[in-house]
Amino acid sequence: MVADEEVARNAAVAVDAPDAVDSADIATLERSALRVFYAGAYEDARAGLDRLISQAPTARAYLFLASSQVVAGLLGSEEEAVWLKPAMEDYQRAVQEGFELEPYREFISPRILELLTDAAG
Repeated sequence: MVADEEVARNAAVAVDAPDAVDSADIATLERSALRVFYAGAYEDARAGLDRLISQAPTARAYLFLASSQVVAGLLGSEEEAVWLKPAMEDYQRAVQEGFELEPYREFISPRILELLTDAAG
């Protein structure tokens, strides 16, 4: 139960907190969204990462957003084409905007990275 409460708390920070105004707020949002991702709450993680990217995009936020979409897709019942396209687009957007993703790839499953990089070309 404590883990569920912590996930809910982190999701609230990542999704419901007021707009970030400084780098400390942005770091808090990113940390909270990543905790939610690693807790397996991929929809909440996606919402928090989307919010973060709209305010202050980071390489890590883009990579984890794309990864959360892949994981949610792999666990769901939709066809691959439905969930892989937006994940691929987010991954490609990060690359096109010049974000350095390599330092964060070690934190993502090799299977997820394979899907993202194969789909992205």
